[in-house]
Amino acid sequence: MDNLVRRQIYRVYFDIKREKILENDFDLNEDFKGYELLLYPDKNEAAILSYKQYTKNLFDIDITFKEYIKENYGKDAKEDDIKKQKSKYSYMTKRSDVMKNVDWVYFYNYFYKNRDSLENLNIKDGNLKLIIINHGQNALNFILNGKEKYFEKNLDSLMFDSIKYSLSNNYFNKAIAQFNYYLSFKDYFEKNIGGLFMTLQKDMKEKIRSGGNFEFESDEEFLFGIGQILRYLLDKSNIGDKNLTFIREYLDNDNPKKIVEKLKRLIVRYGHNIKVIKNSNLNGLISKVLSYEYKGKKVDDKYIICGFLDEVYIYNKKNNSEEKGNINE
Repeated sequence: MDNLVRRQIYRVYFDIKREKILENDFDLNEDFKGYELLLYPDKNEAAILSYKQYTKNLFDIDITFKEYIKENYGKDAKEDDIKKQKSKYSYMTKRSDVMKNVDWVYFYNYFYKNRDSLENLNIKDGNLKLIIINHGQNALNFILNGKEKYFEKNLDSLMFDSIKYSLSNNYFNKAIAQFNYYLSFKDYFEKNIGGLFMTLQKDMKEKIRSGGNFEFESDEEFLFGIGQILRYLLDKSNIGDKNLTFIREYLDNDNPKKIVEKLKRLIVRYGHNIKVIKNSNLNGLISKVLSYEYKGKKVDDKYIICGFLDEVYIYNKKNNSEEKGNINE
């Protein structure tokens, strides 16, 4: 027991057939018959939580996590750190690998090790604690036990809650990773969702860099365009990434007219500076957003989010001479 406790392992599985202790339920994909035990080192005791029996292997999960939106590592990032961050984007079949990465991406490595006592989770940040409590068990039930119903049903909620939290705390790369994992899971459940997103990226890149010589073909393109404008204005301001809560004012609003009104006020606020910068891509995109007639009844926030998180296509890679200054408050 001492060896387990030193490594902070308090829940184990005793295989009565092989008389073997398994340290975590990642190993239960194989045939197993025995007891789930919770260790109490202070009393030198163990409590039986449940009896488990598996008669066949659980099928592999077979999922690819793609970096649909590139994370921003910065010029000073160390090669080892970049390699570690990129390691979460790969083809995975082992459910244990998926669980570890989901815990890292969405739950900051707090969920799995504390899954037995989430109500006593020692985290001062109530918002993060709520995300872990609301979504952690659904993720575990799907990834390790193959019960996908509730995880799939609440996937959008997990994504929105996580990204709003990350942006509120200025974790921009974390928000990108959470969106990438969201798209990868959507692609796993529904197929070709990732392909549709990549098509949207490609189409919007071409349209935005046309200097206004385009029309929005869907509400999704319109919302993506709003996200791009918001990200550009934040990029060019003196605020920088110190205030990523900026975008939250444009989320959780089902009325597209109210979103446009907020955007108009922001544009008026920065109006003089926008003229100084003289970016035809920005001006063209603003013009198209303000003149667009929204077709749907509700706003799908994820398109604003992906426009905000994605590469800023307003910057013209072929001609950066348009950029003549920063926006100052």
